[in-house]
Amino acid sequence: MSNEFHPPDRECVAKPMDRMEASSKAGLHALFRQRGCFTDVPGQAIDSLLRRMRIRSFRPGELLFKEGDPAAWAFMVVSGEVEVIKTVRDGVMIQVNLLQPGQWGGITGLTGQKYRMARLLSRGKTEILTIEHNDLMELLDTVPGLAAGFLACMGRRIHDDNIHLAASLESARAVGLDAISAHCTPRERLMLDTIRHRVAAAESLNEIMNFVYDSVRQVSPCDRLTLTFIEEQGTCAVSHWSQATYEPLVLPANYREDLASSIMEASGKLGRAVVVNDLQQFSQEHPLNRATLKRLEEGLRSSLISPLLVSGLTIGGLTTVGRTIGFLICNSKEENSFNEHQMRIHQAIADNISPIVENAYRIEQLTRANKDYQEVLAFVNHELQSPIASIVTDARLLTAGYLGSLNDKQRSKL
Repeated sequence: MSNEFHPPDRECVAKPMDRMEASSKAGLHALFRQRGCFTDVPGQAIDSLLRRMRIRSFRPGELLFKEGDPAAWAFMVVSGEVEVIKTVRDGVMIQVNLLQPGQWGGITGLTGQKYRMARLLSRGKTEILTIEHNDLMELLDTVPGLAAGFLACMGRRIHDDNIHLAASLESARAVGLDAISAHCTPRERLMLDTIRHRVAAAESLNEIMNFVYDSVRQVSPCDRLTLTFIEEQGTCAVSHWSQATYEPLVLPANYREDLASSIMEASGKLGRAVVVNDLQQFSQEHPLNRATLKRLEEGLRSSLISPLLVSGLTIGGLTTVGRTIGFLICNSKEENSFNEHQMRIHQAIADNISPIVENAYRIEQLTRANKDYQEVLAFVNHELQSPIASIVTDARLLTAGYLGSLNDKQRSKL
């Protein structure tokens, strides 16, 4: 195996697919058809493809190949995700796609492209099925149906990459990232771009925030990240999600903090990130702030608070005033951890996630309310079943005459 396929510091074991169990084989058949590219391809054709393929595993953040490497093989994602990263002008890196299970990569080599056109990294623990281009070309020539399937795959990939790239550029313009991009490192630009893609595709608030937490820690001091929402007619901020590098957390989930005279209130009024680089000093100046005391108990010494701003709506030609829905709070155990650059980066993250986080939060609230409603219905139903059953039984006993004779009026009433 060539070193360009995997880092040379470890062995990347390739397992043959020709001795797989029937259940695994059926699962891979379903995965091949998942994206619609091989829907009409016979099962025997997919079997012939699987016999030429090898399965390989990658650790989180591991390089599959880099831009400019020789293009000698293609692959399909089995589990995990694969980032497709393209270098544009001035060394800026942009994520142009995020390959999911069932999607293919490395297939541009089939068109005669000799070198890789992008850098590919595993996101999380990832497994892929690989096939050498020479083997694949032979199958496309000899197995009916496979060529049409791969043509559909290539068309879908080109379409997806264009959509992702256009979304990245539009999002960057919309949130004003063009203004700060000149001050960002390539790694920071890539992180912001990746957040835009991943957050938009996330299915839950917890999934969104877990990804944001992992991303923030790559480019910023972050020992704890907290998401709060403004509630109670705008007078209180409630902690909804937290994750930290340590345990236990003294500041619990659902902790309520008054906004009046707090650093969060100042951040919300300014509409931008605010830094407290010495929580000890801040606590001495604001002795009634219990949240700061609890953060100090956790060993935290710096805070960066970014407001979650949702822009106003245009209705009938009039634009409503935007509002602050909550705050993204990053804490570090070191004093003076955050500077102006960190403030810009964190505010850009907050601006990216604000509308999606709000929607996810409202959906969670509605889901919880519906669950509570269903539980109340189930309780009432349970409580009513026994007395109603008893009433019905007694009425039947009476109308049947087992407890004595009834006149027609009594029987009709029962």
